[in-house]
Amino acid sequence: IWIAPVLWLACVVGLVSAQEGAAASAGEDTGPVYAARVLEGDPETFTPLGSLAEESPFEAELSFSPFGAGIEALTLAHHFVTDKQESHVTVQHARTIDGIEAIPFALLAVEIEGQRVDLVGLEAPVWSETETGHFEAIIQDDSGAEIARIERRFELAERGYDIILNQTLTNLTPDPIRVRWIQTGPISMPK
Repeated sequence: IWIAPVLWLACVVGLVSAQEGAAASAGEDTGPVYAARVLEGDPETFTPLGSLAEESPFEAELSFSPFGAGIEALTLAHHFVTDKQESHVTVQHARTIDGIEAIPFALLAVEIEGQRVDLVGLEAPVWSETETGHFEAIIQDDSGAEIARIERRFELAERGYDIILNQTLTNLTPDPIRVRWIQTGPISMPK
């Protein structure tokens, strides 16, 4: 299985300029406190992408976790644990490692101007599904003003095993902001 290189990033340092693309300026963080907007209710159950059905054009099914908008499971459609073909092979899945829930390809947090903003959403949901495989979280300041929109878009190729994750952070302020992504990559298979 080939996974697009963008998924293998564990931490990416980047710079997000104002909407016109201005360069960021250095300075101390003395501004407001940032947080992900909390959604009402329990975490959403997200729609799987792809299919395990024999007649499907997909070779896999991706199910998603509401925590960090990561992958709950990546299951192969035409590969089975035994020759009885009763159970599909799962090559990535959320699992507990030393008491910590590990979610493949989850966006754990972003740092905006040095402030860490939690995006896992364990205490309350922060990710909404905008369409199958596409997720959004909004960062706001302590006055409730929207600062940034984060989008994660998973794509699964038909008749192949390619998975692409495009993620963007859109600066909703007139000023440049400095951003650092903190995310997981693949989770090791159990032994």
